[in-house]
Amino acid sequence: MEYRTLGSSGLLVSPICPGTMTFDTPVGEADTINLVHAAIDPGVNFVDTANVYEGQARYLGSPGGVTEQIVGKALRGRRDRVVLATQVCAPVGPGPRARGLSASHILREVDRSLARLQTGHINLYSVHWPDRNTPPETTGHPAGAPGKARRDLPRPLEATGPDALLSSRLESLPGLISLEPRVRRIDSDDTR
Repeated sequence: MEYRTLGSSGLLVSPICPGTMTFDTPVGEADTINLVHAAIDPGVNFVDTANVYEGQARYLGSPGGVTEQIVGKALRGRRDRVVLATQVCAPVGPGPRARGLSASHILREVDRSLARLQTGHINLYSVHWPDRNTPPETTGHPAGAPGKARRDLPRPLEATGPDALLSSRLESLPGLISLEPRVRRIDSDDTR
């Protein structure tokens, strides 16, 4: 397996990173665990999830976390072989405190993610999308909870329109490691 350095993080990751958004529905727990093992065993070392993922059963504001629980089970006995990424920002319940990038929300969600993932640390903690209510320069990072998140990653997803300005502001922040492109390889018509 070929590995690449992820931005300026020093993390060596496989160029393939299984996404986990559909884990639970339609891909059940047993199949999910088998898929994760089938990726890790030949050398894929990068797994990406999010605090809100729960497959296609997800609705805006649902509590999420199902996928992180399944990924945690899948990584038992393999955790030291994986760069584990998860994300924060999307609503995980009703009300304004159950979403966003405030320090209190991030610290609460990083603890919940750690519990669901059954791990003592997250290698890469990402912003799932911009939070228009929290200025990028005051976005709370889980660095206030030493050792829980090894890398903080502001990452606007699909920055267009008003979000493009936010994206440009995020890119100038210290600690930015990488951005997820709006178009992923699997979405592309480019078959080269």
